[in-house]
Amino acid sequence: MKALQAIKTLSPDARYRWQVTLRLLVAILVGYAFANLAGILLTQILPIPRAEVVVTSLLLSFAIYLGAILWVFSVRSTRKACLGLIIPTLALGLVVWILSISGVKP
Repeated sequence: MKALQAIKTLSPDARYRWQVTLRLLVAILVGYAFANLAGILLTQILPIPRAEVVVTSLLLSFAIYLGAILWVFSVRSTRKACLGLIIPTLALGLVVWILSISGVKP
């Protein structure tokens, strides 16, 4: 609660810089996790030979990472940018985890 009050008392310029910093961290860290989880999921569900699925999922994960970064900076609200990437990342992680414990192998 004190952190929110401290942010509200900042000047508009300082607040903007903190929002950009937060978006940058979310884009880099959470976007990376999202892209990796998407790549793992693709290796588990695509019905093509193993070598091809690894290359395909790796190349698609780069595009997914780029899309996540672009999306974080294109959304108007910082809260929406954070939650809009964190929640799907958690959901994707849950799907990958369920598939891995159920015996689906890449």
